[in-house]
Formats: sequence, structure tokens, C-alpha cells
Amino acid sequence: MSSHDFQSLHLRRHLQDRNEEEGYLTVLKKDDSYVSFNVTRNYNLRPKELENENLYDYTETYYITGQIPNNANSNPNCMFLHPDDPFQDKKGVKKRKVAVIPDIIGPRPPHLFDIEEEELEKYSEIALLLCKPHRNSAQLLRSKRKYSEAF
Repeated sequence: MSSHDFQSLHLRRHLQDRNEEEGYLTVLKKDDSYVSFNVTRNYNLRPKELENENLYDYTETYYITGQIPNNANSNPNCMFLHPDDPFQDKKGVKKRKVAVIPDIIGPRPPHLFDIEEEELEKYSEIALLLCKPHRNSAQLLRSKRKYSEAF
């Protein structure tokens, strides 16, 4: 038994989704209803109130719910999705009562000892993806050509 709860953070999906239009679609069953979502899209279209949340902290602190919180307007722990999200009227975002530890699944960042150019680029991309708030990959690059330059 663990003293902490974990939440999977599928890093490979975020890296792939940025290069593909469709990305992955996940369907979950909760009680008697099904909730579908695209992991990357949910982060990119998070509520405006969470504009400064990076992917790691967002996963740790918030989750998508399949129902709109009745008290979303008056409760700071419940929020409507971003206005650009087509599911804004069907889903909401809630703050977890207890933060979870994001369990990163997918490629691990390379070690920084004797790192080569290609590995530095991969390390920089993963670090920016996890730690820099963004709504699309262009915001990660900040007009640079390479992730290592933006990092």
C-alpha cells in the first residue's frame, strides 16, 4: 500500500500528439457514463484561470470531470473548460482534494553527463514540455529553431 496516489502522465502521447493532427483518444467509464478526451488537447485547452500551470503541475493538481460542476462559477476548485474547447458545456476541471504524483510514462530524459547534441535536443524538449506552461508547441520554441536554444 502506498502513502501517495499516482496519476499516469503519458509523455510519449504528448510528444506524438504535437506532431500529429489527431493524436490519441482516451475513453474512460465512470459510473454509468463515458468520458472521452485527448490527453494533449485537454492540457492545451485548460481553463484560462490555469494559463500559468505547466503540464507536470496541472497533472498533479487537476483532473477532467465528465460533468459540469454546478457550482463552477462560485467554487474556485471547479472550473469550466477553455471557451475554445468543443466540450466546454459537457466537461469541467476540478482541483484534486489531495495532489497526486505524476507517474511519467514514456521516454525518459537522457542523462546530462557527456550529452551529445541529439540527446541535448531531446532533453530540452522534454524539460520544456513538462515545466513550461504552453498551449501549443510554438510557445515552447519561442521563435527559436531548436528546443535546446529555447531551453
